[in-house]
Amino acid sequence: MVAVMQTNMGELEDSTVRPKVTDAKGILKQNRQFLDYFWDIAKPEREIRLKAIEDLIEHLKQSEKPDELKYSLKRLVDGLSHTREDARSGYSVALAQLLSVFEEISLKSTLDSVKEKHNLQTAKKKFIRNAAFGNFFAVLALSQSTRLHKEPQVMLECVQLLQSLSRYREHLRDLPRKTMVDILSETSKEVFEEVLLSALQSDLTSALNTPEQLELLLVTMQKFPSALKPKKLKKLLGTTAVITKENMPKLVEVLKTAARSVKKDNILPPVAFDLLQASLREDNFEMFWNEAIIKGMLSEMPGPTHYLGFRLLGASLPLLSVPELEFVLSGDVMRYYGQHMLSAQLAYRFKFAPEMEKYVSEFMQGCPDADKQLVVALCFTQLTNQGYPVVPSSWKVLEHMDLCALQQYVEWLMKAFCKPQLEKCLDFSTRRQKGNQESEVESDSCVARFRKWIVQRLSFIVENHQIKKEEGLVMKMARFIFFHAFFDVKKPTPEIPETVQALSVPIDQQTRATISSAFYGLLQGLNSMAVLGDSPEAERLNSRRILGVKADGSMWIYCVVQYATTLLNQSKHVQSVQTLSPEQRQGWDSMLESVEALRKKAKKSSSPEHTAFQHLFLLVGIQMFKAPDESLELLNDLRTCVEKAQAKKSKKKKANGESCNEEPHWVEVVVEILLSLLSQPSRLIRSVCKAVFSRICPHLTQEALSSILNVLDPNKDEDESGVMVTDEKEKEKKRKRNEEDKQDDEEEEDEEGSDSSSSDDGDEDEAMEEGKEVDQKFRLDLMKVLQGQNALATEDDGSDEEELDDAGMMKLDGSLAALFLEQKKKIQAKKDEKDRLRKEKVLVRDFRIKVLDPNKDEDESGVMVTDEKEKEKKRKRNEEDKQDDEEEEDEEGSDSSSSDDGDEDEAMEEGKEVDQKFRLDLMKVLQGQNALATEDDGSDEEELDDAGMMKLDGSLAALFLEQKKKIQAKKDEKDRLRKEKVLVRDFRIKVLDMVEMFLSKQGSSALVLGMVEPLLSVIENGMSSETSQQEQDFLRRAADIFRNRLCRAKYYCRETDGREAELHEMLERLIGRAQKLTDSSVSLYYFSAALYVLKVLRGVVSEQDSANAPSTPAELRLMGKVDVERVTTCFRNALTSFLTKRKSPLTGAMFIDLFSRFPVLCVNMLDTAVENITAGVREHQQGQACLMVLRALQSKDVKNLMSDAQGTELHQKVVDQLTKKMPVNLELLQKVLKSINAEGSLQKPGQLEDTYWSIVKALELCQHLVRSVHNQKMPVNLELLQKVLKSINAEGSLQKPGQLEDTYWSVMKLFYILKPKMEKVKKVVEAEQTEETTKKKKKKGFLPETKKRKNRKKPTVLEGKETPETPEGASGEKKKKNKKRKQQGGEGEETQNQPATKKAKTQQQQNKKKKKKGGQQEADGK
Repeated sequence: MVAVMQTNMGELEDSTVRPKVTDAKGILKQNRQFLDYFWDIAKPEREIRLKAIEDLIEHLKQSEKPDELKYSLKRLVDGLSHTREDARSGYSVALAQLLSVFEEISLKSTLDSVKEKHNLQTAKKKFIRNAAFGNFFAVLALSQSTRLHKEPQVMLECVQLLQSLSRYREHLRDLPRKTMVDILSETSKEVFEEVLLSALQSDLTSALNTPEQLELLLVTMQKFPSALKPKKLKKLLGTTAVITKENMPKLVEVLKTAARSVKKDNILPPVAFDLLQASLREDNFEMFWNEAIIKGMLSEMPGPTHYLGFRLLGASLPLLSVPELEFVLSGDVMRYYGQHMLSAQLAYRFKFAPEMEKYVSEFMQGCPDADKQLVVALCFTQLTNQGYPVVPSSWKVLEHMDLCALQQYVEWLMKAFCKPQLEKCLDFSTRRQKGNQESEVESDSCVARFRKWIVQRLSFIVENHQIKKEEGLVMKMARFIFFHAFFDVKKPTPEIPETVQALSVPIDQQTRATISSAFYGLLQGLNSMAVLGDSPEAERLNSRRILGVKADGSMWIYCVVQYATTLLNQSKHVQSVQTLSPEQRQGWDSMLESVEALRKKAKKSSSPEHTAFQHLFLLVGIQMFKAPDESLELLNDLRTCVEKAQAKKSKKKKANGESCNEEPHWVEVVVEILLSLLSQPSRLIRSVCKAVFSRICPHLTQEALSSILNVLDPNKDEDESGVMVTDEKEKEKKRKRNEEDKQDDEEEEDEEGSDSSSSDDGDEDEAMEEGKEVDQKFRLDLMKVLQGQNALATEDDGSDEEELDDAGMMKLDGSLAALFLEQKKKIQAKKDEKDRLRKEKVLVRDFRIKVLDPNKDEDESGVMVTDEKEKEKKRKRNEEDKQDDEEEEDEEGSDSSSSDDGDEDEAMEEGKEVDQKFRLDLMKVLQGQNALATEDDGSDEEELDDAGMMKLDGSLAALFLEQKKKIQAKKDEKDRLRKEKVLVRDFRIKVLDMVEMFLSKQGSSALVLGMVEPLLSVIENGMSSETSQQEQDFLRRAADIFRNRLCRAKYYCRETDGREAELHEMLERLIGRAQKLTDSSVSLYYFSAALYVLKVLRGVVSEQDSANAPSTPAELRLMGKVDVERVTTCFRNALTSFLTKRKSPLTGAMFIDLFSRFPVLCVNMLDTAVENITAGVREHQQGQACLMVLRALQSKDVKNLMSDAQGTELHQKVVDQLTKKMPVNLELLQKVLKSINAEGSLQKPGQLEDTYWSIVKALELCQHLVRSVHNQKMPVNLELLQKVLKSINAEGSLQKPGQLEDTYWSVMKLFYILKPKMEKVKKVVEAEQTEETTKKKKKKGFLPETKKRKNRKKPTVLEGKETPETPEGASGEKKKKNKKRKQQGGEGEETQNQPATKKAKTQQQQNKKKKKKGGQQEADGK
């Protein structure tokens, strides 16, 4: 309470102090309400101020007391100089109303009182600003009173006062001049000539000095032209007109001053616009524009003066004629504006383009002249930078263009596309462009840039629905873009208007690609365009919201296809850029036949089936000009599907045993086609499918929707996924690929010969080429060995090859064996098990003994082998360590191995059978050539001859080549599976678009109920699957659709007749599944789905506006078709599971949401929650039970559903439960309080955190209960609860501030027990005692002589100089300054300014002090 009083007193002190008012007659005591009017007039809220002014005037009218009127006048005059702007304006408006209503108040006396009260001559310096505002608002009030023109003398004094206020521009800016202009505008000619002209003589004479004086002159000339005739102007200015060459330098300076004055406001100065009007009146506009704007304003650096020229350009558009518009818009001001547009593209630059667009839009809206509109549009279009217009192609100004002007503008754009005349454009280059370009820009590139912009502008005109246009104009632009995107002119013909105008410059390939993409974008705009025109047919189609058709009902895309057919048939006059093959042309013709057949059927019986198939055929057919092969395949698939839909029977209905004569519904066929199209990676096809699916959404069936949902279900087979076309293609491609691979292998085997050494060398070379860097190195090493021993025949060798002698042959054998051994170790030694590795080493060692040194004795060879074994063991150990390190790096940093050896090792680990087979093959090869020593061999070992050695080499190379192929095949299979997975995920994301569109368009359909569980399974499987970015995007999208489009949708299913039992079973399944999950986030989606089903069962009983929401118990108890007992049992079991099990995926927020949305279930389940306040398995569950009960008791609907007796009984139960719960273990409570840090949070979360929050929630529930019992005066016994709460603070542990403590004392306050106040004196005393003890402790310590500060106090003595003696006063002043600096700088600055050594010493001393304090505290505690 004390703190509240202090804050209130502080607010009162900070508020505005009321002025001291003398109350001689006691008026203030008579009427307090009268004084409150003046306080309300000064408030910041505008509505309150206006209401107070009305009430004050009405009060003064009714009271008719002169004292109150006099007091009001004085009070309002005093308030004109208030420090706040809102208060000043409020008092000014009130004074104006008072003077307007009570005409007996003299304006002269009012003005005198203002001058006396707010005297600028006698005011102090700090009150000058308020006094200036007081005078200004007084004159403003007099001018707004509508009585000023009746008293010319007072008007003169007001004008003179405003003239004197012009000196205080830093406070008032140009407000006095604006007010003077307003006064002049309401003054008659006679009063001006008799009274004001003489007073304004000095200002009018010096009109060319300041913007304010010049504006006054211009306004006077505009208002009173007869008073300021040329002769009068000659006397005032020395010239008969304002816009003259003599006055131009002064006018330029005035304009520059005005431009700088509005730099921050970004507005056009009024004096500039008045000068423009004066130049038009005096017929000197061109001179004013050239001299003042171009040569004056634009001669400065880019800044305020340039922006003034741009603003004047935009503001002058409505005032100029057609020749003047052409003059202004083709001059230097436009060129400078274009340069500004390019330089302002950086983020931090000021951008003038929005202001210019606003000026031009206002001109287009207010100008009825089509010629002027056309001139403005053309001039802004012709402002180009190296051929590219500066104005964006999507210019919203065209939305206000007249239809006639728009048609002429489109004609000009088409002519400019065919024959660009860039020399007529206002082209410019920036300074950087001029410096960078060595020669002039090629004209062809400028033409290409200009044409791209024209195509984008035409597309914008078509796609923007706000631009008014006719069907003929739209078709003309669509034909023009389509023709130049895909056709060239051979010979002009009048039948095709696009061929009449020849191209001056041929269209390059890049430009044509841009036009092609623009056409398909335009096609999307045509498909979503409303019917144009005001005919009855157009209004009828628009009322049905039919898009993409003309007024006669034909589709826009059909008209484009008809035009394309005409062009294809006119092969003599036009030529397609991409020539269609006979098969493609046949596909185009068959597409037209199919469309015509569907149109005939649609005329007989209008069906959305025919419209959807037409749309599909046309959209896919028009793609033939961009991707003919792909479009042809799609057209064939479409035709096949349409034939199946018309001729074949339904396979699904056969399986169900239904009639065999029934055919599949047309929607199912269309959906299958759309799914097959979506399986292809094409953005255009995706947009096509969206457009078609949006049309057939109202006609979807359960089977069609199931085929969409099967795609999203990962547990479904490929046959059930709905991707029939794509899957068949993929299977066919795989089959062909396998056949080709087999044929290639057979051809290679035929060409290769295993007996000849040359073929073996070729095999080895192919193996090396297929490998990576390691295999290439092995091949090079092999070549070096063979060439080093002259064993490799080359083209330069003779026909007779020299044979190697025995020593050379043995040396070659040893080198080859060592080389093959090293390569074999690299392939086989990595990541094998230790036992197998040991066996392989023994076998390879025997082979080396057999082949390497056959001439050596057994003793010598045994000794050498033993020595070599020891060395080999050490070397292999080092290699294994390095390999382990490399394997760890590969596993952490890369997805694939860095070499073929790594790939082979991975293959070996994945398939042990393959390793075993490879090992057996290797053993067979070695044993077949007698190159492997066995135990059965005799002591005499046979040597291999040359042919055997070469045969062994070839066999080994073939074996390793085959193994390498297997490894590569596995790797390719992995990549293929990964790519297929990515494609499948992309496909499912596209299918989600269809799901979202259906939910947004048909959210109230009964089919939505069948989507709940499939979407939940998608989310659940996504949560448990891999965590790649693509998977996360898919999961996030699916969850967003389920949450926002389904559960929170505004429109939901309301047709549940006959499905009540099914929906109740679904509800039980959802709740049961939510309890079995392990992830709370997934469980939340299942629980939300259960609430959605419950909302569907309840129906529209409570889905009303908030104003008409049900309030009576009878209305609240209505639950529609919900079986309340069954649903209550289901949710009660879930609640019991949550509160009694230690691990549950459910959360308290789920049940709180249930209680708030369905209060009937809340009342039925409230007893379970109350029981678990003490029966909860853990403190967390008990706290959640308290929170649920608290939210239920706070709900108004729950209160309305319960009678008084039931409410009292419930409150008593809750009190009893809290009484049992609140006897908290004091030791545990002490641990919780000690675990709370200075910020109020727990340092060790866990069990203590659960206990803490459980106590807090219980105390919050206690607070609500006690307050409700006291307010409603319920007969509930609270004595036991009060005693229990008192016992918690028996030891006084709840004294510090914190959430738990504050909640506790807010509860005890309801029992009239206040928190004891802490005496500040004790704290001070304790602080002094602690300081004394610390000082004493410091004295006990030992400080070395080197660390004492006594030497620092002595002044440093310089060599050859005496120490200056400073007086005590000076030293005292220095000490004070140092103290102030230390206080201002703070501890941080002191530590920063200290040297590093000193800082380290101080930190060590502080650490020692802390240790000493901690030790003493421990001793005290002991």
